Amino acid sequence: YPAAKVLFTAHRALELITLSQKVLQHQEWTSIRYGEIIMAGDWFTTLRQALDRYFDVTQARVTGTVKMMLRKGKCTPIGRRSPHTLVPPPHLDFPDLLRPSDLEGYSRVSALLNRIEAERDRSVPPDASD
Repeated sequence: YPAAKVLFTAHRALELITLSQKVLQHQEWTSIRYGEIIMAGDWFTTLRQALDRYFDVTQARVTGTVKMMLRKGKCTPIGRRSPHTLVPPPHLDFPDLLRPSDLEGYSRVSALLNRIEAERDRSVPPDASD
């Protein structure tokens, strides 16, 4: 198995549990743009430096452990953990996280992950797992 493919797949598995949906969506566009900047030879530009800072911030909490299955030319994440996860633990049911009034509108429900992310960011510095 090419090591880069295994590392990329494992890293992506951690991103899916540590980054918000909005960051993940924006990151797809930003990654493509970053590649275009590099291919155009614009390494020493302010834009490339700004995007480096963006990735520094968004990747600060992408850390943890991923168990990978390598079989028949495929690598698949089969388990993952992170001290910075945004995914509630299995023993915590959604009724414990949501009030009935939260179900009145999509914006309040979607704001839940934003609140969890903000609370995590206030209570745990990015380098706490080091």
